[in-house]
Amino acid sequence: PQDYNKLIRQTMDRPDANSIMMAMLRSLTHAEYSPANIGHFGLSLDSYAHFTSPIRRYPDLLVHRAIRHIVNGGKPGR
Repeated sequence: PQDYNKLIRQTMDRPDANSIMMAMLRSLTHAEYSPANIGHFGLSLDSYAHFTSPIRRYPDLLVHRAIRHIVNGGKPGR
């Protein structure tokens, strides 16, 4: 991510800046859900969980339950 930010700063005043940005965006892979914690490239985070409202999506409900389990003293993965 730092290299992407550096490139954005270096090219932002160029007339072809939008084309460069689009090429950078297209070079990124699409989001992928996985039980493995692979972090978040764009946010430069080693750990990342995505969730919104547990009434909208079942995976979000599972994430809410897992977080509540940990907050209440439970062990991860159980």
